Amino acid sequence: MPSYSAVYEDTSPFFTYTGAWTSGSSRDNAADQYSESSFTLTQTQGNTFSFKFYGTQVSIFGAKRGNHGLYQVTLDGTTSPDVTGAGDQFQASLYSATVQKGMHTVTMVNRENKFLDIDFVSWTASVGRDDEPLIVNTWQDSHPAFVYSPANAWTAGPPSVGTFAGATGHGSSTPGSSVQLTFQVRDAIAIYGPSGPNGAASYSVQVGADTPSFHSALKEFYRPRQLLYYGANLGPGSHNITLKLESTSDRSQMLAIDYAEIYTTPSLGGSFDSATAPSSESGHPIGLIVGIAITGTLAALALGLLVFLFVLYKKGRFNFAPTKSDDVDPQLYDGVAYPTGQANYAPSTIPSHYTGFNSSYPAGSTPITGHQSPEFSSAPPIPQQDSSSIAASSSTNHRPDNPSPVLVPPLLKQVSPSKSTVYLYLFSSIMPSYLAVYEDTSPFFTYTGAWKFGESSGDQLIDKYSESTFTLTEVQGASFSLQFYGTEVSIFGSKRFNHGVYQASLDGVNSAEMTGASSSDQFEATLFKAATSKGLHNVTLVNRENKFLDVDYVSWMASVGRDDEPLIVNILQDTHPAFEYTPNTSWTTDFPRVGAFLGASGHATSSPGASVQLTFRGSFLFTMTFLASN
Repeated sequence: MPSYSAVYEDTSPFFTYTGAWTSGSSRDNAADQYSESSFTLTQTQGNTFSFKFYGTQVSIFGAKRGNHGLYQVTLDGTTSPDVTGAGDQFQASLYSATVQKGMHTVTMVNRENKFLDIDFVSWTASVGRDDEPLIVNTWQDSHPAFVYSPANAWTAGPPSVGTFAGATGHGSSTPGSSVQLTFQVRDAIAIYGPSGPNGAASYSVQVGADTPSFHSALKEFYRPRQLLYYGANLGPGSHNITLKLESTSDRSQMLAIDYAEIYTTPSLGGSFDSATAPSSESGHPIGLIVGIAITGTLAALALGLLVFLFVLYKKGRFNFAPTKSDDVDPQLYDGVAYPTGQANYAPSTIPSHYTGFNSSYPAGSTPITGHQSPEFSSAPPIPQQDSSSIAASSSTNHRPDNPSPVLVPPLLKQVSPSKSTVYLYLFSSIMPSYLAVYEDTSPFFTYTGAWKFGESSGDQLIDKYSESTFTLTEVQGASFSLQFYGTEVSIFGSKRFNHGVYQASLDGVNSAEMTGASSSDQFEATLFKAATSKGLHNVTLVNRENKFLDVDYVSWMASVGRDDEPLIVNILQDTHPAFEYTPNTSWTTDFPRVGAFLGASGHATSSPGASVQLTFRGSFLFTMTFLASN
């Protein structure tokens, strides 16, 4: 079979944690040394971490640190000797094994009342024959293969749906509600959705008539696009998988579905989903003829109505004078920013900490050099450090001073990669709207001037930001800009006591200056929001003082197609024949962390001048990539 490496984060609900485990946070000043600044830890003897996989190799990664103890791993009932987690290494291989191809069960046990943490897991899987290509098709939650029962228990607008793949998703908070996915002639499947404080406390997954497995999407921090289920060796034929919401501890908890990845090969009868819509080669389609006839009839009726109204007007029986309405329509942007919103976070009990402030801390404060005990509800503040400590690197090549969104290379981050939008092209007219949300790390955005990545070593409150990431500046004149097609845009960041004045510009019209200063910390606050006419727009945010300004994430209201039709989102993998890589010899499919990519596949090049062309039929395209330090 063609093999591929799959990589999944510690926050994936597919994994089972038994006992007292907690999410790592920025109280640990080395949190950003973990993959995606995320890890799950315990310091209780006997606590376990377990999962099942189908493949030939498996690895569990975590940290080795001075306060870590012994652990032990069991693979298919065979227990390995105790291993020490003591040391000074991040993203270290805690366990690795090569096995015969098949279904396997792995369990890791903490053997002491010392720390053990999980960063991410990888395994090598395979589908089909060795002499054929791997095909991965991604199906959105709205694909007709998904059946939601009962339909009225599910919503197409779950919380934070803009962060989902394709900005679409389904969710339910009704225990007993379920979703069934039916597919043909495939071999492996992965289903994704979010985890977080509003995740399902318990959900089950059942393949056909097999015994269901039980999982939990309830986590401390929100993370989109997490693995809900992985199944393999399903073989050819028809398959169905049912996910059922078993229980919730409150009504805010929800089982949410984002998308599914279907793995197949030609020998299993699989093929890539089409990248183009069918087109007529000759003649006039019947639909077109009917459409023209209906349009002509409506036009004649409208013309007759106008004539009738004109006659009434001439006779003085119709008044065109405007009247006052109690309904207030959204006003188009006129150069004045909407009032900025405030976050729902309560005032922070931990002192704000961008390095370089004039702040006073309790005597005897010391840096947090290891994990905080899960019993601690707060941590002592860390002392002041030089401001360079929060930069991603001292290199000036991390953010070239170039205003072009096409030519600016991605921001380089020392920690592990995360999914980000690269290019966005929208060409549409009358459309159903949807909300798209993109993180500050998206290379599509242009940062001009001196900007830095927020880091846990420089700010203990980094996990108050969306996905524990933000980009900041304290240089007057530094700017953040983007281009979007839609009807509304919002820029989110924080408001803190050491933030200053900033100004926004939409299509060349400046807003009034606004302040980012706040006596109490506000996170995921609206820094700028504007409604505008549908079209292509340019937005720029400028720092007006030598004080801090940070960007957390951006959202805009986009639309595709007609108002009276459903939105269809198709995701094409990098291996889809619609992609053409030139020259082919300059591109590789084997590079670091490719297993963390969508479908565990990707193409990469380091050759200047190399290019990729995607040919498709449609009106809206965005491409995804990963940020990396090289």
